Amino acid sequence: QRLKTANSAEYTSKITNMFNDIRASKNLGIAYKDSVNKSSNSKDCINDLEPKILDTASWGTIFKNNNESFILPAELIPTEELFTELYKERHNGRQLNWVWNRSKVELKANISKPGRPPYFFTVSLFQYAILICFQEEDTLSVGKLLEKTALPLEVFKNHMIPFIKNKLLIQNPSGERNITNPSTKFTIVQEYTSKKLKVNFATVKQVDSKTEEK
Repeated sequence: QRLKTANSAEYTSKITNMFNDIRASKNLGIAYKDSVNKSSNSKDCINDLEPKILDTASWGTIFKNNNESFILPAELIPTEELFTELYKERHNGRQLNWVWNRSKVELKANISKPGRPPYFFTVSLFQYAILICFQEEDTLSVGKLLEKTALPLEVFKNHMIPFIKNKLLIQNPSGERNITNPSTKFTIVQEYTSKKLKVNFATVKQVDSKTEEK
């Protein structure tokens, strides 16, 4: 209000819209949870989704470089569909675009040593898509992982590095240049060890190669 008085409504319009979006996001999150509880396929949906609704005009910089190819894991499709339906009901005429590279997931990982509590991993949505492939098989090739996720090579590499550094995935053959080699294989560890029960793998370096070259 003070900024509006000192300058103008136009000067503060963007930040006003941003605060409105934050409030709207909280309300949508509450409405979504109600929808899940009433839905017949509630078991298939994520209950504690925390949506962040951002108006393109106000949050434009967030949407840069958001054109990665990506296959949304099947486990998340019911959640996406239910939320999209709810959003369209409340905001008829608006277009909803999902910003996958800004999304994060908290996973409960039952791969600790016997007698120890499970780990909780914070991962990016792309990392989740990679890890979920290891539900069925312990070892997968890069070629298979790329086929299942459809991630671009550079994006795939950047999201794999935290797993390798923190020894959740074992790479064979090792070396950074082999991370994107289709024949390279990754094996998920049977017993993960870390001093922390909550491990953040989502510290991924976002690289805009064109800007970097300039």
